[in-house]
Amino acid sequence: MTGTAFTEAEEFMKIYKLDVVKIPTNRGIARKDYEDLIFMSEKAKWVAIVEQIKDCYERGQPVADRNDQRGEVGEAVADADAATWD
Repeated sequence: MTGTAFTEAEEFMKIYKLDVVKIPTNRGIARKDYEDLIFMSEKAKWVAIVEQIKDCYERGQPVADRNDQRGEVGEAVADADAATWD
């Protein structure tokens, strides 16, 4: 089942008459959780995104950047990229 079911064990018992059993994971969590980044402007956010993409590229790490249908995200990244060279 899902890891969140344990927090709703009382509800599962009340509605479905089912016990919830907590089973530990096979391996430890590999993901690193980082603090949120807060930017003072949208431009600063996009410049940081471009810097992160460049860093990943230089290390040979693949990067999937999402682009919306109107091209606004792509334009913002292009503008931010130009700003990093100013």
